[in-house]
Amino acid sequence: MTVTQFWIVIMVIAAIGELLTLAFYSIWFVFGAFFALLAKWLGVSFTGQFYVFITTSAILILMSEFLLKRKFGILKNPHKTNIDGILGKEAIVTEEINNTEGTGEVEIAGKKWTARSEDGSIIPLRERVIIKKVDGVKLIVRKKTD
Repeated sequence: MTVTQFWIVIMVIAAIGELLTLAFYSIWFVFGAFFALLAKWLGVSFTGQFYVFITTSAILILMSEFLLKRKFGILKNPHKTNIDGILGKEAIVTEEINNTEGTGEVEIAGKKWTARSEDGSIIPLRERVIIKKVDGVKLIVRKKTD
């Protein structure tokens, strides 16, 4: 494999990686390989080409981090999922929560969830609780104190 082919293969692999993941990181390696290929055509040694590849890729990654995350706020605060959106919210107990017996259910936003008590206490029917965390498909809740 020639050096030209090597850089083209790197570009193709990075491009495919970007298309498969859409992580917005692999694309910069495409540009890094392109600039390394330009350096090859300008007569730079393979070691120099490799440094061009690494330096260009790193600079572009850092610039995208700065521009997208800090300057424009993109990717800074990803949207919360449904589960993340209910943390800290209030729910109503629809079935007594008893960790020992493995029972308990709460309702939040019209949806029923299996629930367990954060501290192991029994929480009676129709009690208001605060969702503390999600453990698999169960909500871990604490009795609301006014």
